[in-house]
Amino acid sequence: MPVAVVVVPCPSEQEYLGFVQAIGDAIAGKRLRDCKAEDASGPVRKLLDLLARLDSWADEVEPVEQQQRFGNKAYRTWHARLEEVCPREGLRS
Repeated sequence: MPVAVVVVPCPSEQEYLGFVQAIGDAIAGKRLRDCKAEDASGPVRKLLDLLARLDSWADEVEPVEQQQRFGNKAYRTWHARLEEVCPREGLRS
């Protein structure tokens, strides 16, 4: 007999989803080609720079040769960099 599972989102998940929804509402009807990174506000530019840095780390941190079941252990290296950089950049990890 199937069992019904009820998922109750935690407050932080609800806050995050509300944030994503607000961003979606703010950009509704705008075309991507009309957006230029150089026109972005300071905080948006800082976020874009951070995302570019995180993306570059994904290229720099080589996957570890291992049997994989739950992900690659190289993620620990990537996450350690994140933990180191966040306080320096004034971000919470």
